[in-house]
Amino acid sequence: MTELHDTPGFATEQGIAVPEGLESRLSTLIDKLAADEQARQSHKQRRLWQWAGGMTIAASFAAAAFFILTPSQGGHVIEVNDPEEAREQTEYALKMLSSTLAKGVAGVQQAEHTTAHIMGKLNR
Repeated sequence: MTELHDTPGFATEQGIAVPEGLESRLSTLIDKLAADEQARQSHKQRRLWQWAGGMTIAASFAAAAFFILTPSQGGHVIEVNDPEEAREQTEYALKMLSSTLAKGVAGVQQAEHTTAHIMGKLNR
């Protein structure tokens, strides 16, 4: 069913005076409001990305400070004269380094996942 106000020429048939240029002014107003809404959304997204970037940088600094300031647990020096034992100790040290780096990478990946999750919730 068609509403009366949807019928073309309804206002003029009813004797209601429609100012000239009303349609173009309304169209301009609607376009301006749409542009303003788009600008607000863009500004909101920009602020969100700035916040997320700042939090990522802060988390990186906190992780770096933690690793720098945390005392190492194996800080003693081993003197080795046997080349085979030196190789074994070197392998052990490299395995420990690899394990520590893997834990650090896992922490960074967890921070990235958390940041992406928060960004997803905020962009809804």
